[in-house]
Amino acid sequence: MAEPRDTCKYAFMVGNRVVHRGITNDPDRREREHKASRKHWVTGRIIQVGNVTTRNGALDWELGQKKTITPVRKKIRRKLTLRGSILGGGTRVASVKRTRKTTTRKRVASKRS
Repeated sequence: MAEPRDTCKYAFMVGNRVVHRGITNDPDRREREHKASRKHWVTGRIIQVGNVTTRNGALDWELGQKKTITPVRKKIRRKLTLRGSILGGGTRVASVKRTRKTTTRKRVASKRS
């Protein structure tokens, strides 16, 4: 006997950005759970990806999806980058000046012997 096709693949979007991908058998319930889980996800919505499928097929799809970077993680990664630990090329950041429209970085050449 064939497995029932009762599992939806979905993407949870806030604005135009996909912040989470997953599988569920009840999209309305899952959308409510996502909206309640984080303050900045209140305006989000679930978009169904593909057709309704079997649980095993959906799990295979989910394992193949890349992890999304939520805005909070992105902000932490940016702070680490601006401190000079990930800037590559032997360049250190001496100071960071932020304005509303642009971010200016003053670079200092590395001391090489």
